[in-house]
Amino acid sequence: MLEQQNKMFIKCKHYIDYVIVGSLTTVINLGTFNVLLFSGVDYKASNIFALILGRIFAYAANKLLVFKTHCKNYKELFFEMFRFITARGITAFVDFFGLVIAVEIFKFSTIYSKYTLTFIAIILNYILARNFVYRRAGENEKKYF
Repeated sequence: MLEQQNKMFIKCKHYIDYVIVGSLTTVINLGTFNVLLFSGVDYKASNIFALILGRIFAYAANKLLVFKTHCKNYKELFFEMFRFITARGITAFVDFFGLVIAVEIFKFSTIYSKYTLTFIAIILNYILARNFVYRRAGENEKKYF
């Protein structure tokens, strides 16, 4: 019974840690986007800069605080970073081009479109991070999502 409760606590803590790091990443992303946008920078350039800054923070914070992976050598670190860049590149693609389509084609609000796409990206980021980026040895069969 105690072992089962401990496993449940660890699983819940994992999700809570991800929500905290994800929230901070979102604040960095949306904060940067809004500051640049309201400073007169084009929404596309604002979005690219915000995406890059948010992803740099997200890699380090997720690695150290959420998934707690430790690479044995530079080769493992390189491949983990490569998987992260690939996964976040996919969600950045969805975010960037989704915003362009929403604003240019559908004439939706820039701010509301960015917020909606950020929410979608958060879900995709977790799924990709958990199943593709931050893998621990022997954990391939065990997924949180």
